[in-house]
Amino acid sequence: MKYNFQIKLMAVRHYLDGRDGYKLTARQYQVPASSLRAWTAAYRLHGQAALLAKTSITYPAHFRAHVADVVLREQLSMRTAAARFNISDYKTVGRWVQEATKATAPAKKERKHMAQKAQKPAKQPEEMTPAELLEEVRYLRAERAYHEKLDALMKAKAEQKKKSTPSGH
Repeated sequence: MKYNFQIKLMAVRHYLDGRDGYKLTARQYQVPASSLRAWTAAYRLHGQAALLAKTSITYPAHFRAHVADVVLREQLSMRTAAARFNISDYKTVGRWVQEATKATAPAKKERKHMAQKAQKPAKQPEEMTPAELLEEVRYLRAERAYHEKLDALMKAKAEQKKKSTPSGH
């Protein structure tokens, strides 16, 4: 459900004035507590402009990639990233991160090929041709990037679960 600017602003200011916690403020203004949290985070970073209705924005590919990179590198929750970059829906950030990790993960056929290759007795680097060395470097880089992204995603998911547990506000 969409809420107008005035409702968002009044609810955020009410919460920030310290009168009530998230749950009571949300109940009073008849908005979801999760929305109030998101509006408050965005308001703290971007002021009133963050509460204005955003018409359908198409974000450029380089911006989406940058946001996904920051999320993975800094292990941000999707909500925190949405607030930081003033993106109205945290699920949008989640889709961008998912797209970025799919783009860096090797394709299924490549994975199968790489797994078979890893089982072969490895040649010593001195015995390898330049082409074989390049292939191994590419494989190792892809494998490292995949594991780093996977670790970052798992940490972000754990962080998101930790943040979504009721905190009494």
